[in-house]
Amino acid sequence: MQHQAVKVRLYPTIEQQTILAQHFGCSRWWWNYALNMCIETYKATGKGLTQVALNKLLPNLKKQEETQWLSECYSQVLQSTTLNLVTAYKNFFESRAKYPRFKSKKIGNQFSIRNQSNLLTTFSNFPVVSALSKSSYIDRLKEPSKP
Repeated sequence: MQHQAVKVRLYPTIEQQTILAQHFGCSRWWWNYALNMCIETYKATGKGLTQVALNKLLPNLKKQEETQWLSECYSQVLQSTTLNLVTAYKNFFESRAKYPRFKSKKIGNQFSIRNQSNLLTTFSNFPVVSALSKSSYIDRLKEPSKP
């Protein structure tokens, strides 16, 4: 099976920019929170956290009052962030990359979503968005703003 990449430039409305910024922020916060949890768990027990263990934390976080804003973000965004963190650890332990670092607002933000066909769509605040396929979530971003 041959994969084909398509680069698309989006011109989101102000409302859509707000939705994207919210998802960038949720993804970045979850990465930093999960990375910190992995570090603290390793210090305490000598073992890290798995992808399943990290994803099990999400429903409780969404119900807590301080982090209830996470429930406004697609769960697939947070789950793909967990997958990216676990992959970063795997690459580190196999000597293919440096230790995962905390994310900041200043460095390019991005998040990914897998659609029903398991094709990846990556949103980035860089000028170009890379995608392997159209996702149903892009349709929400394409909706024209209502007057």
